[in-house]
Amino acid sequence: KNPVFLAKVIARKVLALLAPSDEEDVTQMGRFNALFCDFSIGIIFGVLIISTLISLDHRGVIHIQSAHNIRNTVFHLLSDPETMANIEESSDLKFMTIAKYESKRNEIDSVAEKIVSNEEVLKKR
Repeated sequence: KNPVFLAKVIARKVLALLAPSDEEDVTQMGRFNALFCDFSIGIIFGVLIISTLISLDHRGVIHIQSAHNIRNTVFHLLSDPETMANIEESSDLKFMTIAKYESKRNEIDSVAEKIVSNEEVLKKR
């Protein structure tokens, strides 16, 4: 029920898992693993913190000018037809609006009905 106590317990558990059990027997590979683990956790926490700050800025809770700049830059990049063409080409996907998708979906569904009716006509002949 005490959030500070809970945070301390979680921090102790995380540190116990990350710390080597026998500090005298730390080999070169053990140092590499510890360094890799620290690097990975740092990257993960950094991305989480930046994502949280950008989300809070978007909701209007805090105001960070660089978050506005990042959002504006991403919006302008994704609005650029050349950038979208490069993304579509590299991902083998086609991005389209909902209206265009619905139009193509209706066309595909109507073609299936036309095929069935044409097959019936051919069978009659």
